[in-house]
Amino acid sequence: GLDGVQKMSKSLGNHVGIDEPPAEMYGKLMSASDELMWKFMLLLSERSELEIEADRGRAASGELHPMRAKEGLALELVERYHGAAAARGAAEEFQRVHQKRELPSQIRTVPLAEVGPGKVWIVKMVAGLWSLSNSEARRQIAQGALKIDGEKASSASAEVEPVAGMTLQLGKHRFVRLD
Repeated sequence: GLDGVQKMSKSLGNHVGIDEPPAEMYGKLMSASDELMWKFMLLLSERSELEIEADRGRAASGELHPMRAKEGLALELVERYHGAAAARGAAEEFQRVHQKRELPSQIRTVPLAEVGPGKVWIVKMVAGLWSLSNSEARRQIAQGALKIDGEKASSASAEVEPVAGMTLQLGKHRFVRLD
């Protein structure tokens, strides 16, 4: 599995599904550890074992950055199940969001009315937007996982006045724009 410990399983949440959207598949493969990536490559790539071992040696010597090898594997697998254009798009989206720290090209929008008029307790807003319990929302905020318009929100006791166009990010992968 993606954790490198347990078997790959949907019920354990550490799998890469062949029917997942290209960007999700690409992102999950990129999240695998460098060591695990070599195992995935041997099992899943159509490249020969000799080519893979040569790249592994180049990575060990510093000639090849492991992330480049991982990108190659992710591209190969996404292309196999979704096509070349989708694989390139997933790679570009990954670079935009995770390397350049930009917003994703597609963000879930939520009507401003669903958040409520006037100031709202930040915990209640986060819990409602991502279907979390108040205690889980509070924990996420306290750990610095929430950004509002790119700025970290760290106080779970704060009140926020939602406005149209406000972008919220929870963790690395969850985004919402108020509309």
